[in-house]
Amino acid sequence: MSDAQRRLLCRFALVAFCAVPTFFALSWALFPRSIAQWQTRALHLLSCPVEIGRVETPTPNQLVFRSFRLGDAESQTWTEFETVEWRQSLNKQQLELSDVDLSLSQFTSLMRLLWEQVPQVELGTRQIELHVGRITIRSDLDNAAAGPNFVFQDCWIRIDPGAAQPRLTVEFFTEQKSDNPVRWETIFGHHDLPTCWSLNTNNNALPCWLVSHAWPTSLRLGDRSWFNGYLSGKLSRTENSFDVSSLQLLDIDPAKLIDTADPASSGDPTPSIRLASNARCDVVVDSAHLIDGRLESTYFKVHCQQGQLANRLLQSAKHWLHIDVIDANTDEFVDFSQLVFGVEIRDGKLNIQSQVPDGAIARGLNQQPLLFATTASVGLAPHCLAGWLAGEGQVQLPVSAASLQLMSHLPILR
Repeated sequence: MSDAQRRLLCRFALVAFCAVPTFFALSWALFPRSIAQWQTRALHLLSCPVEIGRVETPTPNQLVFRSFRLGDAESQTWTEFETVEWRQSLNKQQLELSDVDLSLSQFTSLMRLLWEQVPQVELGTRQIELHVGRITIRSDLDNAAAGPNFVFQDCWIRIDPGAAQPRLTVEFFTEQKSDNPVRWETIFGHHDLPTCWSLNTNNNALPCWLVSHAWPTSLRLGDRSWFNGYLSGKLSRTENSFDVSSLQLLDIDPAKLIDTADPASSGDPTPSIRLASNARCDVVVDSAHLIDGRLESTYFKVHCQQGQLANRLLQSAKHWLHIDVIDANTDEFVDFSQLVFGVEIRDGKLNIQSQVPDGAIARGLNQQPLLFATTASVGLAPHCLAGWLAGEGQVQLPVSAASLQLMSHLPILR
């Protein structure tokens, strides 16, 4: 071996066995270790209060946080994870979170945190993956579907800053053992690019109360209601759109959707529709398109099993929807064995459609027709549907700019 080769080998050994270990040792010494330092970093990153019980650093590329707590200033609640383990590789950061039990308000706070913070992630940085084996969400409803809890299993949250627009993907399985996970994906816009989101349940039925923070009306579908289907939307500076495709609303409570107050009565309101003990009501929305909260078009089918219809509701249907009422019974309630009809809104017109050849939309206990859709039930003004559901109001307002501003704050069908 020549002298030059020996010198080169010695230099290589110096770098490999002295300089590199010294660099890593210095990095290890300068690595933040105090709880206060990590709480400050987490506060800066998440923009919410953070409390950490203990920090362990097994290696420079691995951290373990014990008793990791996230605070929400709006709801004044804390979400605690027993452990949060962080690892870093060349192209991604991975966080493994311990199983967690959340209230609905805590779940809402975490979803809002993701929605607000993901767009702030610096573009082009490493992908972030969060994994939680099991998330139990407690409902505040006494009679909620599947009991008071709903469980996410094998939940993955992926944040991809990308080169142009950050992307958030949430996937999880339910206890229904479906082959495909529920998938929520959002591509966040900036400048003139819109934010696009989609939710595909992949035949996993989810309780409606789970999305009440984004869709408050879902609470009016009943405590035991479920939904299953595909939803998508687009948010921009000029226009917000919302689309529904093959959405099933299962086991809803129609009494909560229809006005229960009889204007002529005083005291406790009486439901306008009552289902039998084991009966159910389902709504299948084939399609719906909304722009800025305004329903542009939709087609959905209603299927209710055995129950009772208030006579005043039948008379209201006759007045507003031009439906023929065959049974002239004057009793307060009329028994029915099934109520099945379709509703289409397109080009500013409302159409009520029967689903059977004879035109019946409701049948009595002996299968005789109770209600018929007529030729006059086609081409109605869309507000007729709201008039039928809401009944005769006691207050009437002229259509003006002032009343339109007031209507935007009222819980009415638009």
